[in-house]
Amino acid sequence: MSHHESNPFDVGEVVELMGMSDPTVNGSKATLVRPAGKDRWVATVAGKEKGVIVSRGNLQKLQTPTQSYSIVGTWDCWEPHEMQWDAQLRCFAFDVAVSGADCCESFKILLEGSWDSCIYPDRADANLFDNHVLRGPDDGGLEECWTIGGHQEDLAAQGDHYTVRLFILPNGVPKSVDWVTAGHQIKKIPVQEPGVKANRVPPEAPEANLAPTGPPGPSEEEVTLGTRPPLPAVVPVVQPVGGARGSVQWWTGNRERDERFRRVEESCALQAAEIAMASARQTDVEGCFEVMHTRVAVRAGPAIQALTLAAAKAGQVIRGIPHEVDGKLWLQLDHLALRRLGATSYMDPGDQPEHGWVLIDAQHLGLGQLLRRTSKPEMADEFGVFTRDEAKKKWEAFMKKDRHNAKGRSVCHVEAIERAEAKAEEEVHPGRTHCTVCGYRAFYARDKNAHVRATGHDGFWMCPT
Repeated sequence: MSHHESNPFDVGEVVELMGMSDPTVNGSKATLVRPAGKDRWVATVAGKEKGVIVSRGNLQKLQTPTQSYSIVGTWDCWEPHEMQWDAQLRCFAFDVAVSGADCCESFKILLEGSWDSCIYPDRADANLFDNHVLRGPDDGGLEECWTIGGHQEDLAAQGDHYTVRLFILPNGVPKSVDWVTAGHQIKKIPVQEPGVKANRVPPEAPEANLAPTGPPGPSEEEVTLGTRPPLPAVVPVVQPVGGARGSVQWWTGNRERDERFRRVEESCALQAAEIAMASARQTDVEGCFEVMHTRVAVRAGPAIQALTLAAAKAGQVIRGIPHEVDGKLWLQLDHLALRRLGATSYMDPGDQPEHGWVLIDAQHLGLGQLLRRTSKPEMADEFGVFTRDEAKKKWEAFMKKDRHNAKGRSVCHVEAIERAEAKAEEEVHPGRTHCTVCGYRAFYARDKNAHVRATGHDGFWMCPT
């Protein structure tokens, strides 16, 4: 007879007391501390200061756990779905159908449906064939999730049905996750390391949240968008950003230099937006415009150096007021039009943008007309029907899905626009046209050298001596 058959209870398991001599504790929940000989346990009872010794005959396993778990995934924009308890296997389960064209689906699990109690692996795009562990529940897991079909040994195909299973320890702590489908079974994830909280930065990219955001503009000395080969630390490398604002990151491998780049890039982007908005002149009445390009960037100001707030997709109809800025036509969107594009940051109400700007005509970039006036109605407001809390969850899910699906591209997927803009604005770079210490702007060597002599700032790394 196995140990499990002779003693079906485990240390830490929560059980129900029954048939006790003290009728007041019958039906109470108790936590098993340690065995006390054959068929007896030391247990702690809720509301009792001292532990008690209980015979095995007075213990009954809980039929259902006291906590609930929900799964969120890419198959429906990270909407939470409650997982069902399987009493026979003692796990939570949920059926998933692989519907993505890339034959992959990503997911994570929420305790009690809360994004602040997330269960996730310790890295992004984790699969069950690498060496990673389960984390949470906590408020981490911003970029980390499991991916079904993300490994060549995980034979996922479009239309396959999987059952995702979450196993828990007797005390209710998440133990392991796996998924199974007809024909093969995937091995389990290693058990969680108690008390360890996950780093928000994936281990393969330790510099990720120090890298600054800012406008695109790779020069001839920089690499193509989305690549990062070994380069000297002094040469900036363009990387996709992991947030809603901005479209590229500066990465040099040097923390101090990266932070300086970030500050200057943000300063330049804000300055460009403010200057452009000050010179904007209304040219026509408010109306609806249909997006003609695959994706167009929605920016914080009528300047291609301004931060990217969102992206409008081909066929969407947005409402705004046409303006002219330096001979270019831009469409000004109000906060309600921005909300329809998912650009309102519900996570920080104080940081909600009042206006967004979309370039109407990009002939000068070689992209043709991006927007055209239409009699079609404005696109639906899918965020406006929610309460503030619901909208916040919707926004978090939207951003997490977009960040995950970016996979080395711009989060808003406006690479074509950014490449054209970068080519048109390739002269704008921190350290080249802006002092990386204070943000002072200079284009000529004499002005750069004069600034260096006057301030002592070593902020023009491309300035000739």
